[in-house]
This record gives sequence, structure tokens and C-alpha cells, in this order.
Amino acid sequence: MTSYKDWIYDVLKNYSTSTKKEPFFVSSWDCDPEMVMYPLNIISDLHHNDFHEFSYKFSEDLFWTKEILKKIFNNDIDDYWKSENFSLGTNATSSIYLSLMALINQGKNRFLVITPVYYSIIDTLTDFKRSIYFYHLLDSNSFQINIDELNWIVKSQYIEVIILTDPIYCSGIEIEGIIYQELVEISQKNHVTLLIDGTLSGLEWNKSSCTFFDKRKFDALKRSYDFIYINSEPKSYFMNDLKYALLISSSKNITLIEDLASQVSGGLNKFQINLFRAFHSKTGKMELNKCKSHNLSTLRSNYNLLRTALINTEFALYPTNSGYFTMIFSKEAKLKDYDPKKLTKNLLYNMNILPLLGHYFTFFKENKLSIRVNLMKNFSHILPNLLFALKKYI
Repeated sequence: MTSYKDWIYDVLKNYSTSTKKEPFFVSSWDCDPEMVMYPLNIISDLHHNDFHEFSYKFSEDLFWTKEILKKIFNNDIDDYWKSENFSLGTNATSSIYLSLMALINQGKNRFLVITPVYYSIIDTLTDFKRSIYFYHLLDSNSFQINIDELNWIVKSQYIEVIILTDPIYCSGIEIEGIIYQELVEISQKNHVTLLIDGTLSGLEWNKSSCTFFDKRKFDALKRSYDFIYINSEPKSYFMNDLKYALLISSSKNITLIEDLASQVSGGLNKFQINLFRAFHSKTGKMELNKCKSHNLSTLRSNYNLLRTALINTEFALYPTNSGYFTMIFSKEAKLKDYDPKKLTKNLLYNMNILPLLGHYFTFFKENKLSIRVNLMKNFSHILPNLLFALKKYI
């Protein structure tokens, strides 16, 4: 049976071919360029002085990148972080895969996945026949993690790795620092590795500066039994085709991940290296701060526009406070009540709107029926159609 996430690409291809239309992809992972302030000076300088240099660039050889990150994480009092705690990856997807492979190669077999989560995590664990246990976050209790319940699952199921996405995948709700402290306690007591997908972090709505790492969270993580954290700074600036990823972990994990990378993803290219350099330069940070401030203003404005449009309807938005995705959800209907394929076809063929439902992002079936919205798309002109579609088909 074809899964919803695979089926949707076929139905989109058939729709575009038969109707000669391009639907409005309200859930798109790409932004509308006119909505975004990009760091154009940084981008335009990426080719500087590189026309005659085409050597291989592997993370383990890029010592200066590791030194930059070490200085960011350490301060005058604390020098816990070493250069071997950091690695540069080609992108977040491959970095997540390599991190899972590193854990699997170390003999980790029992994984507790906190949903919603990026689909490739479950696919990879399934491909390698690992034991997967789930802890489902529910909107009925505001996606809160019950630490006592989580601790019981870890002990009773002999969990070796906990996988968490921060912010909560597609809902755009940041995981609070206190949760990190509690997860670290579980990690310490049960010798559990924490794997945290922070790919969509770095765009918290209450922080205007280009700060990519929450110091409180990493002060907690460094006390854990073991952890791997994945981040992609350029994704905070919507640079989906020009990016790199960062991995932060123990030296043992980093060494293994970098060794695996040489077999799987190879080295980085000069544009990625120059982008990292620019992101961490003094002039680069000034431009990034300006862009982030502008983009955050756009995100909040679009969120408020959509929230206002949903007043006095049967729908609302999750209380997003991070990133550029939110979810429209039904106040009554649940995911289990609807066939995602039928609903998707109704919105696509009748309204020319392509949605990705919560099913696609592994939201548990007891959650409210939901549709992801990219807040960096200009959806103001389709709001009347969208509201009509929600009322008619849900």
C-alpha cells in the first residue's frame, strides 16, 4: 500500500499534467522569495578568490571551522567544549542519517522516537531493522512531555536512544529548556543517548539577534550520558539550496560520523565553506541580524493575519513561537477521522490548493486534523478560498 507521503507526489504530478495548473502549495518547504530578506552581500561574495582552488574539503580537515565553533560555545569561565565536539555536514538530512548510522554501528538497537518527527528518521531505523518505540506528543495537552511517563518507557523498554525534534516538528513550538534538563537526567540515570534534530531552530520569535544556539540547552546537554545535536544555520535564512549542517556531540561520535561521511556524502564544496565563514564573520553577523529582524516581522505578521482570518471559525492555529511553519487545526475533527488522500484530492482538484496534512509529519492520529502552513508564503490572496475549503471539506 502506497503511503500518504509517497502518494502525494504522484497525485500532484497527475494533477499538473491533466489540468495544466500549478496549485498553491500552502505547506511548501520553499518560501516565496519576495517575502524574504536574504543576506545578499554574503551570498554574492561566496565565490571570492576561489576560481583556481578545487581541492577536496572534508570536515575532519577543516580545523578552523571547529575552532570557531569552540569559541562560540566556550567562555572565559567554561572551556568544556573542544574542537573535536564539532563537525560540518553537507546538509541536515544526510547529517541525521549519518548520526543514526553512527549509533547503529555502536550497537544501539532500541530507539524511542518522540513524534511528530522528520520521516527519514523512521525510514532509516526501519531500513536497518532497529526496534522503534513511540512517545506521541498530543495537542490536547499542548504537546507537553510527561517526564515520569517518558522515564517509565525508557526503563521498561530498555531504551538506548531518545530522538526529539526542537522546535516540535511543523507546529513551530520551541521545546523549553527545563525539558532538556529533565531529559538529561533520564540520559544520565539510564545511559541513554539523546539525538536532537534542531534543523529548524535558530529562528525563535522572541530572539532578534542571529543566535543559533540556546546556551541553557547546551549547558544541560553537556551533562548528558551522550548526545548528538544537528543544526543548519542557513535554513534560518531560507537558503534551501545553499546550506550546510552542524553536528555537535562527543568526540567519539564525531569521529565516527566523519568517517561515515567519507563513504556516504563525501566532502563539502567551497560555497558551503565560504558560507560558514561569512555567517561567523563580524560583517556577516551584522547583515544576518538585519535579515533576521525583518524576516521575524514578516513571520509574525503572516501568523497574525491567518489567526485573525480564523476567528469565529471551527479552526485555529497552534501557538507557534519558532521557525516558519505553523499548523491550522480543526477544533473538533481528529486526524483519525479523515482519509488524508481523499481530503488532499478535494482541496487540490476543487480549490487548486495543495496541503500537507498532519498525517504526513507523523502527528499521532489522536491529534486534531491539521494542515501545515509555510508562513513565508504570500497566502493572503488565497485566504478566501482556503477558508471556504476548510468549511466545505472538513
